[in-house]
Amino acid sequence: MQNLPVGPAEPRPLEVRWAARTDRGGRPNNEDSHLVARLHRSFDALATNVSATDLPRRLNQDGWLLAVADGLGGMASGEVASALALSAGVRFVLDEARWNLRLDEAELRELLERARRIFHAIDERVAARAAEDASHAGMATTLTGAYVIERVLVLLHVGDSRAYLLRGGALSRLTRDQTLAQRLADEGAIPQDAVAGHHLRHILRQALGRPERRLEVDVLREELAAGDRLLLATDGLTEVLADSEIAAILRAAASEERACLELVDRALARHAPDNVTVVLASFVEPAS
Repeated sequence: MQNLPVGPAEPRPLEVRWAARTDRGGRPNNEDSHLVARLHRSFDALATNVSATDLPRRLNQDGWLLAVADGLGGMASGEVASALALSAGVRFVLDEARWNLRLDEAELRELLERARRIFHAIDERVAARAAEDASHAGMATTLTGAYVIERVLVLLHVGDSRAYLLRGGALSRLTRDQTLAQRLADEGAIPQDAVAGHHLRHILRQALGRPERRLEVDVLREELAAGDRLLLATDGLTEVLADSEIAAILRAAASEERACLELVDRALARHAPDNVTVVLASFVEPAS
């Protein structure tokens, strides 16, 4: 047995620490669904005479999927729609031969296009289930999903569940609500600060599974840095907590679990009328 030479060190991806919590809030049942999943591939060269500069001797690579979905349609239909969006999405991702890559710009463009296709496939799957079963007619769901590989975040968004990024103590909203109230603000018909209290703030322009089949998927790419915190949340949280309150909780919480607990408990203390779901990921430099 011979020890293989060690090749040049690869840049190390950020370590991910995560937590999630969901509660039915003021609803009789929970129509939210959430997901945290790790995708892993590995490679070990056990015997080779190829130069270490030409062939990696060992590769361990993780990709992360995080998502929240808020089902529409009432009672069991909302639960079915949100759960189906996540389960179908996972199957579509796993069916992709190249879901986990070392990313250059060409690969990233291809990844973004595949991700968009997956959202359209989920849309068709939810619509097909609604058409098959009259008891689920009209069901649909929001979906905000994040894929993290190396130090790159790919975010896809339909509906009014939200994604936030806390960096350097400052909170930025990565998604834009696809609601009629937000469209009025975008068109200048109402001021942006009037959206939160507007009577059309809950009326969605976009959701997965609607029969009109004119889906608009918002796609964003972000370079992550050590210390970042990514929060995905359904509107049960954001309807009752201002962005400034969310930021304060994320800054103060010593752990991801504590942050999720505090966010949901604060929403419930405000008598959140809807289901409340949060998924939180923090990114840190890996231990040496």
